[in-house]
Amino acid sequence: MCRALAHRLTKIRILLDRKDGQDPADAMYERLCWAMGVDGTRGWEPALPSADAMRPGVEQWVKGVTSKRGVWGSQRAAITALVLNNASPQEARQTARAAFEAGRV
Repeated sequence: MCRALAHRLTKIRILLDRKDGQDPADAMYERLCWAMGVDGTRGWEPALPSADAMRPGVEQWVKGVTSKRGVWGSQRAAITALVLNNASPQEARQTARAAFEAGRV
């Protein structure tokens, strides 16, 4: 939406400060995103960490959270399903119920 609006606004010749060689629509796009508080990044860049690279840290976090005193086995199963297995809230609830019924309170 912001990109289409930026193209439309640059066609009606709104003045805008821009970097050397920067396309007017790109400058408008950046300005609109900034003004609206929207993340204007476009897609994944190789310099950014991948989800696979982040997984060990996330697994450690889940292990730490679920090992806290007072966390039930069914809660542990639900958290693990949500965070590590990309389950929906309904699927996590079903996982928790199954763990509870299996005696892994």
